[in-house]
Amino acid sequence: MNTVRRKADNHKFNHLYTNINGDRGDYYYLCVYCGSPASERDHVPPLSRVDDYRSLMLKKEIYIKVPSCVQCNGIGASILDDTFLDRVERIKSKIAEKHKKKISYPEWDEEDLAELDYELKTKVLEGVELKKTITNMVNYYEGVDLVLDHLDVLFGGQQ
Repeated sequence: MNTVRRKADNHKFNHLYTNINGDRGDYYYLCVYCGSPASERDHVPPLSRVDDYRSLMLKKEIYIKVPSCVQCNGIGASILDDTFLDRVERIKSKIAEKHKKKISYPEWDEEDLAELDYELKTKVLEGVELKKTITNMVNYYEGVDLVLDHLDVLFGGQQ
């Protein structure tokens, strides 16, 4: 979305959104989608799609802003999902698809690792750690649970 339109949409619709915080790390909020440090806020529904969202004539319109990392906010983009949970699953699926080779990295046991030279062992351990990191991102739901708890309190369980 271009900057001018985004500013106009933000000015026009930002007052509709309720700011919801998710899981908090040591010094920052974590992305509700993957658990990485959150540097942005994701608008759900996207600011650029508010008019489309309103045309759905829902009984209760829900507008929220949640902590998000750059990657997940970019994946979320201006796509209008049916529910917040649909958005969560679409973003997680995209992360898994983007990193499917890393996620399918083989498991290594200590005996096999002991047979490797230092350089190869270091590379293998880097791959194992990267697999763990990506898998944790895809399986991270603590932030989502906190958002759903907030939605339940604020909007009576509609999401």
